Amino acid sequence: MLLRFLSSFGRLFVITNGFEAGFLIYALSLGAAMRGQAYVAAMPGGLGWLLYGCCMLAALMAGAAIVDGVKARRAGPPPRRLQRVRHGARLAAAADQGHRSFGRAAGGRHQIRAEAS
Repeated sequence: MLLRFLSSFGRLFVITNGFEAGFLIYALSLGAAMRGQAYVAAMPGGLGWLLYGCCMLAALMAGAAIVDGVKARRAGPPPRRLQRVRHGARLAAAADQGHRSFGRAAGGRHQIRAEAS
């Protein structure tokens, strides 16, 4: 019962669409701007403005990651990777398709000799 409650509580924090992502990015950038203003007030001059820019850049990078995450969630799960094909299977497949060389240019290490008919 506790696990089901935690699962449903955790779903409240999942960003599902661009509207929610926009609100979150706005809140992040507002907080970053306020933190940057505090840096400028505490350290007048170039260092304060440098830290202000770093705060805004961090908010920009976080916003880009959030938007990418929403797009990836909308696209669905990625396709499963194919299993690794062994070297001999690749050579046999290339021979079946009639290729004379495989992998490198003709004369390379991986050559398939054409059978005389």
